[in-house]
Amino acid sequence: NGKWGIFSMAIPGRVGYQCSNFYRHLIESGELKDNNYELDEKGKAHYIFQKGRRKTWAKSTDPNEPKPKPVREKKKPAKKKKKKKKKKKDDDEDYCPSSYKKKKKNETTESNENINNNNNNNNDEEIPPEMKYSHPLPEFIDSITLDEVEEPAISPYGHVMSRSSWSRTLGQQDYKNICPFTKKQLHKRDLVLLTWDNINEYHDKIVNFPSGYKPVYR
Repeated sequence: NGKWGIFSMAIPGRVGYQCSNFYRHLIESGELKDNNYELDEKGKAHYIFQKGRRKTWAKSTDPNEPKPKPVREKKKPAKKKKKKKKKKKDDDEDYCPSSYKKKKKNETTESNENINNNNNNNNDEEIPPEMKYSHPLPEFIDSITLDEVEEPAISPYGHVMSRSSWSRTLGQQDYKNICPFTKKQLHKRDLVLLTWDNINEYHDKIVNFPSGYKPVYR
């Protein structure tokens, strides 16, 4: 049911995301089957929350269900080919050597490529990360859902997760207001939402950066 933080409290030396990672590995390897998880096209297991199940579409197996009528595509009228006018061999004004045409075409292609490269470089330099991303920690993995964080929030102990993950974990009846990482008291009012304005202030306090993570704000 996604309560790995509470589940890990009975296992010494383990936290919720470690137990969750191992459980997902068992599902991806086919050793376990759980209807609360689904595999994507890359074979990665994702937890399905009860309030927001992902839609899956399957073909109907009911023989009485009427089959959809095939849609006939309208044939497009054939385009009339325009007759090309033949140039006279004696017309010196319209004559152009093939070598000159090839050289001119190469110059035009190179010019267009240079313009496109300059435009791409200008676009990358002009757009700051604040305009590209909604929060300062893009591609930061949530320890509970193992998906990218949304509305990242940091605890006084330095752990970062999505605000929704904190709310579900700290709202459990049996382990209410207990940090799933440190097993210490933690309230929702103690969390700080990370924004572009305060990310530099809290950067050095974050203790669960994913390996190889490169911040976009530095």
